[in-house]
Amino acid sequence: QRKYTHPAVKRIAAVSQAIADIVCEQLPLQDRVTVIHSGVDTTRFEGKTSSGRLRHDWDVPNDHWLIGNTSAVADHKDYRTFVDTAAYVQAQGLRATFFIIGDGPEAEAIQQYINAQGMHATVFMTGFREDVTDLVAELDLYLMTSKTEGLGTSVLDAFAAEIPVVATQAGGIPEMVQHTETGLLAPVGQPQALGEALLQLT
Repeated sequence: QRKYTHPAVKRIAAVSQAIADIVCEQLPLQDRVTVIHSGVDTTRFEGKTSSGRLRHDWDVPNDHWLIGNTSAVADHKDYRTFVDTAAYVQAQGLRATFFIIGDGPEAEAIQQYINAQGMHATVFMTGFREDVTDLVAELDLYLMTSKTEGLGTSVLDAFAAEIPVVATQAGGIPEMVQHTETGLLAPVGQPQALGEALLQLT
C-alpha cells in the first residue's frame, strides 16, 4: 500500500474504471486516481484482409464460421468456458471452428480439457504466433470469455479489425463493449448465454 499512498505519488493511472474502483475501495485515493484507458495501434489492421491461413493450415471447411480469441492462455481468461461455449453452439447446429490464438501457463491444461470434452476437431490451439494480426483478420467473430479483466485490449484489436465481439461482463470489458451497440455481452462463466449471443450474430 505504501507505494500508492506515498506523498510523492501525485496521480495514479488506472486502465479502466473497474480497476479504479478496486483501488479506491481498498485505499483512500479517490482524489489521486485517473482513468486512462489502454489503447492499441489500429494501423496494424489497415488494409488487412483474410489470408486464408487458418482455413488452410487447419483444413477448415469454407462454410464454417471462424470464431477465436487472441490472448495469453491464463486462468483468468477462462478458456474452459470458451470450450464449453463452442460445444453449446455446435450442439445447436452451427457449423463453426474455434481458435485459441496464443500461449501461456494454462495451455497444456486447456488442451487436455478440449480433448476430454471431445472438442479436439472443433477447438484448435495455435500456440504462440508472430502473425497474429493476419489471423485476427480472418476471424468472423471474436469471443472473449474472461472471468476477470483489467480492460482487455484484444477486444480493441478486434474492433480495429472490424470483427464483431461477444464477451463477458468482466472487469473493464463493458467499458469497451456496450451491449447491442458495439458488441454483445453475457454473464461470466455462462457458456449458454455466450453461445446464444454468438448465434445472434451468425
